[in-house]
Amino acid sequence: MSLTGAWRTAVDDLVALATPIAEKAGARGRLVAVVEGDALALYEAQGTGEPKRLDAKAKKRDAAVVELRLPANVVLTRDLTLPGAGREYLGPIVEHRAEKLVPWSLDRALYGYRVSGETAAGELEVAFAATSREIADGWLAKAKAAGIEPTALGSAAEPIDRPLSIDLWRGEKDRVQARARRLVGRVAAIAALITLPLLGLALWTNYSANERLAAIEARSATARRALQAAVGAGAGSREAALIAAKRPDDAMMTLVDRLARAIPKDTSLRDLEIDDSRIRLAGASGAAPALIARLEASGLMRETRFAAPVTRSPDGRDLFEILSQRTRPEPAKAPGQPTGAGL
Repeated sequence: MSLTGAWRTAVDDLVALATPIAEKAGARGRLVAVVEGDALALYEAQGTGEPKRLDAKAKKRDAAVVELRLPANVVLTRDLTLPGAGREYLGPIVEHRAEKLVPWSLDRALYGYRVSGETAAGELEVAFAATSREIADGWLAKAKAAGIEPTALGSAAEPIDRPLSIDLWRGEKDRVQARARRLVGRVAAIAALITLPLLGLALWTNYSANERLAAIEARSATARRALQAAVGAGAGSREAALIAAKRPDDAMMTLVDRLARAIPKDTSLRDLEIDDSRIRLAGASGAAPALIARLEASGLMRETRFAAPVTRSPDGRDLFEILSQRTRPEPAKAPGQPTGAGL
């Protein structure tokens, strides 16, 4: 489903939730104007019981729904069977079918539909009804002259004790739906007025925090450089040793990464020990004797040797244990520090 379709679906769901609230907030009851002969008969339905017929001269009560029921012989009805997979696109599918179902062009027709059931095969059973705008306009003019303003248009073939199931206006003039949409719009506007400033504040707070973090990191780097320069002349001091231990080329993670690159792909380690002066490796390799030269060439260790005889595993690989002295990079000389042994 497209983003626009998803948004419309979400709005429709919110309107459906808001409709009961809108019904309570607005006018109640249902008036039904039924075409009988050449005149309109008006009925009042209160939800239960038989609708009450009103006198033609009686004052029209305000109602949430005012239905105009056209004669059944001027409303074309059809039963359609549509694929169940097209439920989300039912409107466009019915509109495409309507062009072949009605004897009028669609711009001169009014039509509506409802899903009436589902077949055992999962197909949708859809009830369809339509009439021409000219026929509807004639009866709408009579309703207006009688002081009736319909909010729904349908067939007199439907029982008047129940709400109209197929509205030929498809809810376009439904007062409750319109009231519900206005309610959703107001709530969305209020939510936007509250959410947008909070979102702006959150973005500004995040930006400010990042700026403060960058400033702290800059001051920390400056202090570190100043400390390094201050203790540079005493490279053997405790402070110098701490600084030297933080150098990237001597850090533990860097050492392990370089060691992993030095070991060939046919070699796997089961044990690795590293301390300040020693490195011990144990594992299996396709050619253990070649490891000594390879590890020495990496510059990570010296005086490399096998700590135990190399043995052969059942799968034909060499089992080894290697012990070596750790090679540590020379500390960088501080500016102004003597390079010789002294005077």
